[in-house]
Amino acid sequence: EQRTVHLEIMGLICGTLQALITKLELSHITHHSDDLMMLFINVLKYDVILCEDAIYAVEALVSRLEATFSKYIVSLAPILMIGLNNPEAHYVCSACIGLLGAIARALNETFFHTFTQEGCDALMKILLELSQNQEIDISIKPHIMSCIGDLGFALDTQFDRYINFALDALRQASESELDDDDDDEENIVILNSLRENIL
Repeated sequence: EQRTVHLEIMGLICGTLQALITKLELSHITHHSDDLMMLFINVLKYDVILCEDAIYAVEALVSRLEATFSKYIVSLAPILMIGLNNPEAHYVCSACIGLLGAIARALNETFFHTFTQEGCDALMKILLELSQNQEIDISIKPHIMSCIGDLGFALDTQFDRYINFALDALRQASESELDDDDDDEENIVILNSLRENIL
């Protein structure tokens, strides 16, 4: 019970910091970014699977710092991998996929050099395996397609090595459909979102 309370408090703190990051002047964010990332990394190390709010706070920081966020990748990447490799915790997995997409957009052409070939290979392998996993929550799949697109733009010609695998994943995702008796409105919205992200 004490651990649950502790996690709830950390979540509230991260949520508050996320709101401040989106509102404060960039100069203030830049000045305190090291301290903020140290806090978020420590929270995520405590339990990445239960600290979804910290992931969203980091994503907000990425959006503000853009390319200068690259200096935190070494510390963040192992934690990001843990979240990506846990589709059973689908909210956290989706949040990590969204964070990866935000990093790709922020770093743009420097993404490849920041993550290295090995890192990019590992990330694409995870995303492609997730896209083909029939057991994961369907709500994750639109985020996967969007993230693959973000990586495609960021990696530019370096994405060529993944193109056949990515196209196969897109083809398989495009064939997704609901059961005839599934009229759940949320599932219909998710499927439409998946198709939009494929396009």
